[in-house]
Amino acid sequence: MTYPLLLLNTNSDMQIPFEWLKYYQETANFVTYYGDIYPGFIYEFNEFPDSIFIVPPINTKTVAELQKDNQLTMEKLTEYGWEIRDEKIIRKVIENKGLGQDNDLPNPAILGNQKWKQMFVFGAGASANCVLEEETSFKEFSLRPPLGNELFSDRFRSIYNKYDGVKQLLPNLRMAKNEVEKFLQSEWNIIRHTYNPTLLSRHINIYYYLQELFFNISHSILGEYYAYNLYSSFTDRLQKKLSINPSEKVAIVNFNYDIILDEYLSSNFNVKFKQMDDYINFNNDPFLYFKPHGSANWGWNFNSPESRNEINNTPAWLYNNKISLAEIYYNHLGGIENMVHGRSWAFDNKYSVNKNRIEIITDYPRRYLPSMLIPYNEKDEFVMPYHHRLRMEYFIGEMEDLFLIGWKGNERAFNSLLKTHLRKLKRIIIVNPDQATVISNLAPFLGDIFKKFEVIQINTFEDFLNSSLI
Repeated sequence: MTYPLLLLNTNSDMQIPFEWLKYYQETANFVTYYGDIYPGFIYEFNEFPDSIFIVPPINTKTVAELQKDNQLTMEKLTEYGWEIRDEKIIRKVIENKGLGQDNDLPNPAILGNQKWKQMFVFGAGASANCVLEEETSFKEFSLRPPLGNELFSDRFRSIYNKYDGVKQLLPNLRMAKNEVEKFLQSEWNIIRHTYNPTLLSRHINIYYYLQELFFNISHSILGEYYAYNLYSSFTDRLQKKLSINPSEKVAIVNFNYDIILDEYLSSNFNVKFKQMDDYINFNNDPFLYFKPHGSANWGWNFNSPESRNEINNTPAWLYNNKISLAEIYYNHLGGIENMVHGRSWAFDNKYSVNKNRIEIITDYPRRYLPSMLIPYNEKDEFVMPYHHRLRMEYFIGEMEDLFLIGWKGNERAFNSLLKTHLRKLKRIIIVNPDQATVISNLAPFLGDIFKKFEVIQINTFEDFLNSSLI
């Protein structure tokens, strides 16, 4: 075995625990208080005196070559490993090389002659404008689905007043001009680099606020605006189209937390979402439905005695006791042996909470940790089962038409899949009044899309439904 080069940094202010010294020569799994688990060796470099790095075995040769060629940069090191600036971030070290369960991911064969050609991607702009323009009351409706910078709007005060952690961050968010993703990213950077359980507890509180907010929004829109709903029109037209072409399957990617589209898919296609596999039951249903950032009705089920005792007051209990994500994931949801999937490394280059343990919330929401990604502008990952991701990757490779409806094109993890897996794409249909931003966000991943694909630009969701494209 080739061990990493040991470079002790004599200028570091970090107090490396004595028992960690062996991890310069032996691999281990480093459990952070924010829930991610980093496998690898400890590295130190005199060029970066305020940090240590955890480098997985697969990348040690690359790092050694960069060091030899005097090409070590912080950007390169964070590409091939993880930077740690505060040793207290690491709450536990596990020495066995493999973690958690390693059972096979569901991978049913594709039966029959299926055509996977069209993918529809929905962003916040679609839900924020999911009602016909003629219904003017929607613009002033207090539970109109928000755009990103409206997530903590005063019109939702009756909801966020229940969440002390959310209330605590609001003054600074207001001072940051309500640039939600940028502000939350700046706080995440502090959580990531400094041991700050107080700040982390506020972000955990946001999960519960968003869950309640989008539950309320979904049920209000479904109850009040069913006669004008564009999602209803979309799914109805899609159902008619696919009934004529039974071999054709479409993919729907929804970055929204709400369940408005979910309900119309269920009713128009007579599909019941009772378990996670029902979203991608492509051998029986005409569509595959992906929610990469999670959903208001998804969660991980609490099962520790302590969490069950606090089930009526879960958000406050977690917030008041400053319970970290690591404690939640690996104590209150279950042990590491079942709350980590060994193959998560292949997807995220780290271990984290087992996304194949996500469930559909069918009873009391407080029994669950919401499965949702807080909106950051750089931290982007998928919060859906691993086999959902595998099927989404496969569909991307087969599709010919990509419809982007009310989506800014700014999800890096998804864009990276487009860059890696696109093979047959012919058309991109951008449904957004700010088309320039969409194109700008896609350019680093897809290049000049006008040279590669036919590009159709449409201003609004309603205009799209009035076109002949569906």
